[in-house]
Amino acid sequence: MGAEPAAGGNELWFEYYDDTVVDDPCSEADHAFLAGLRAHTVSQRWPCDPADTFSIHDDELGERALKVGVWLSDPVQRTALVAFGLVFYRERIVGDRIDYAEPFAFEGLREAVMEAAGPLESLVERAGEWFERLLTWPVERRGWFAGNGQLVYHEWVLSDIEEKLVVNASWPPQRRPDRVVLVRGDRDRRARAGKARRRTPSWPWRRRGGA
Repeated sequence: MGAEPAAGGNELWFEYYDDTVVDDPCSEADHAFLAGLRAHTVSQRWPCDPADTFSIHDDELGERALKVGVWLSDPVQRTALVAFGLVFYRERIVGDRIDYAEPFAFEGLREAVMEAAGPLESLVERAGEWFERLLTWPVERRGWFAGNGQLVYHEWVLSDIEEKLVVNASWPPQRRPDRVVLVRGDRDRRARAGKARRRTPSWPWRRRGGA
């Protein structure tokens, strides 16, 4: 799972997650949405590998809803960090953070929430822009060291909102980190793109931990 732009045919992106399914579960609209998103991905040279993307049909959402997503990791440490996914409902898409290990479960993150409605072409464009914003989200690896140079605590953080993704202990030392490394994304993205739009979606699925 590298962070460099990956070349390759459209079919390498958003491959179907469940290889036990024999019959193609995609509707004509699903196929059109996937084809458009794949073409957009290749043309924009996303900073991830095709293997970091997936598509599934989620029975828990009803009506075999199509979900597409990306897994993000630290390409040096090979540590799983965070994943994002969106659901395609023919004339509407809804996206948010998802569980990394189980991409069927959604986990709310206000800054990542997205909802859009409209014709297919506009949904493809909106989905592509959303994923691209997430792929440029700055992720820092922060480390604290003891006097003998031994690493005592480290964490991965979405730095512009201070959202901790992975930690290796209950709490960090009460001082600034000794080392900060940008492992993904772009610290200047906010200055160029402006603040992301935030809204509360009309959740069509059961929220993780909810009823």
